[in-house]
Amino acid sequence: MQPGDLEVTRTRALAELPTSPSAGGGSRPLESARIGRYTVLRALGEGGMGVVYAAYDEQLDRKVAIKLLHGESSGGTQGRSRIFREAQALARLSHPNVVQVHEVGEHEGQVYVAMELVDGVTLAAWLRAEARPLAAVVHAYHQAGLGLEAAHRVGLVHRDFKPDNVLVGADGRVRVADFGLARAAGAASPGPSALPPAVDSPLDSRMTITGAAMGTPAYMSPEQFAGGTVDARSDIFSFSVSLWEAVHGERPFAGDTIDALARSVRDGDRRPPRVQLPVRLAHALERGLAREPDARWPTMRPLLDALAVDPSADPSGVPVERRMFGTVMITTLAVLLAVLAATLQFGAEDAFRGRFIAIGLAIVAVLVGLALALRRSLLRNAYYRKVVLFMVSAALVGTSQRVIGLLHGLPLIDVLLDSFHLLAGMSLVAAICFARWFAVLAVIAAVAVALGAAWPEAYPAALFVVMPAFALTFVVSLRRAARTSAAEARPADPQ
Repeated sequence: MQPGDLEVTRTRALAELPTSPSAGGGSRPLESARIGRYTVLRALGEGGMGVVYAAYDEQLDRKVAIKLLHGESSGGTQGRSRIFREAQALARLSHPNVVQVHEVGEHEGQVYVAMELVDGVTLAAWLRAEARPLAAVVHAYHQAGLGLEAAHRVGLVHRDFKPDNVLVGADGRVRVADFGLARAAGAASPGPSALPPAVDSPLDSRMTITGAAMGTPAYMSPEQFAGGTVDARSDIFSFSVSLWEAVHGERPFAGDTIDALARSVRDGDRRPPRVQLPVRLAHALERGLAREPDARWPTMRPLLDALAVDPSADPSGVPVERRMFGTVMITTLAVLLAVLAATLQFGAEDAFRGRFIAIGLAIVAVLVGLALALRRSLLRNAYYRKVVLFMVSAALVGTSQRVIGLLHGLPLIDVLLDSFHLLAGMSLVAAICFARWFAVLAVIAAVAVALGAAWPEAYPAALFVVMPAFALTFVVSLRRAARTSAAEARPADPQ
């Protein structure tokens, strides 16, 4: 099958079909342009397995898609019986993420399948149309995975999952289509001796060897290449190849010929990832692409659970930027504390007041600079975007409070106590609305207030304990949140 051959191309118009005038002065297909009880409206596309038409079901007053299989695709009497059985199984499968099959029948010796007509484009075309955020791509594949899981539950294996065989409707709903190669779980692929010699064959074309349809080489599993038994784990492999391609912009296995690609797939020789993914998503893909079926996800369910987490809000993402952010914050705090120590040792309170204002402004400047520098990476992650927003907001509010208080001549201890009061309140709100670990910061800030009330004369020096404790707790909490998310990426195998 050529790339995009199931995409709605509208390659032929109604005018190309035999027509006769109607009472309304227009035209309609002649009675001969029928497949079963369906009136053919137009051809939608043609592939290696057959031709897809838009048609009208007069009995139920609805438009449908008709796939008329080529005679050789039916595989004789046995092949037709198999297609009938599996189409009937699909017809019993009603799921929002699977193209609904309405009927299977024969027309002039050819098998046809009547199915839901989807107003939309293929997933491949949807991905090409514009740059999609990672979260949108993962959400689309999560829907497609739900459709595959539903088919697996009734004992069917797709065997040719790829973005050209998935439709994205105008309503945004994703549906798995083209179960033309679907077979009951446990069916074998053609043996390795059926593979052709190394030639420059299109890797995107569906491969049919000695009358047996195998799949599309670019997305085939090792067991399909080897002619082994195929079950749901083969679809999981093909699904993972397709998702890898969507997020990295290239397929995981190199090879310009079918033989070269088959070697890469069988050897598990993957390309290095081009995009830094959250640990949960990266692990999900790596396990889905395992060479041995037993090493893959046993079913779609745990893979779907991993994809259900919004990658743009996963704290295990952007680890390099997270470490850079924490390092800069700790370094900045160390420098500023050194300046404060020098002021306390050699300067008067007036000097301390001025330096304290300058330090607050410097912290705001560093945070804003970091946010701007990491806006294309760290701030694309919704989790860290909220963290940075909290820090910038706390710094701005605290600095403005200190500047106003000190400029109005309030006692230094009162200004500092008010600062930590504000920080404790903001941290508590963040703990309630965002992440529970902010409660630890609220406790530290509350302890700072208590220290100031109990020992006001020693309070400036106490800052050298409270501020590092606050900063270190912040950085450690970020790392723990990321590690927890990464650990959750490895759920126990379902029994």
